[in-house]
Amino acid sequence: MPPIRTAQPMHVFASRTFRPLMSHLEPMFERDHPEFDLVITFGVAHAPLDADQNLQEMISDGAQLDVFLAGDAIQVSQISREPTAVVPWVGNRLVLVRPRGSGLRLIDLSSGNCEVAVALERTPLGRASRKMLEARGIWSQLTERVGLFDDAKAIMTRIASPGLEPTIGIVYASAVRTGDERIEIAAALDGVGGGVEHVVAVWSADGGVFSAWLGTPAVQDIARQTGFVTLGAAGGESGAEAQGRP
Repeated sequence: MPPIRTAQPMHVFASRTFRPLMSHLEPMFERDHPEFDLVITFGVAHAPLDADQNLQEMISDGAQLDVFLAGDAIQVSQISREPTAVVPWVGNRLVLVRPRGSGLRLIDLSSGNCEVAVALERTPLGRASRKMLEARGIWSQLTERVGLFDDAKAIMTRIASPGLEPTIGIVYASAVRTGDERIEIAAALDGVGGGVEHVVAVWSADGGVFSAWLGTPAVQDIARQTGFVTLGAAGGESGAEAQGRP
């Protein structure tokens, strides 16, 4: 009787930005590569670190891993263990969200009519948000009305909370796809300073296998369906998917 072959663990660290997407990709990869068993770590928030910083800390401290799905290249550069490769993967877009039915608009970013929720600048979402606001020339107008949060989920929770001052927020378009139904997109923040590039950092040959698979058409199609965009896409269906339009 031949020996029973067991799948080899592949250790994947992933930003929480990709949690909904990975719920689709994990069974797909294991079906396509039965020799591997994905072990996915999303990190745990514990003050003063958010979940992504927890991942960076674990990697720097020598945690076993093959690949890291990161919010941006800066996040990877902050890790003390240098990867063998950093590969652009999928894009994202920034959107302005509001309480459903509130009527808040893009102009309210600079009008002073409401609070504005953005991610902490130490996060990929926060860096992208500030870059976009500076490119539009309105960052300096927001400094007294900005609330800072760990991630898109925290921003959307704040906006959806009843009884608080009306608030608009800036999040990834992909986050709205699986977000709270009590919020809605007020405006797409494409164009000036609005693009985001997520990357894959590879630490092993097995990680390279996974990284290459992430670039396949089937994976890119699932990414678009969950709110991400193909890098380099300009408008068309990819743009519509990212903004949550039918």
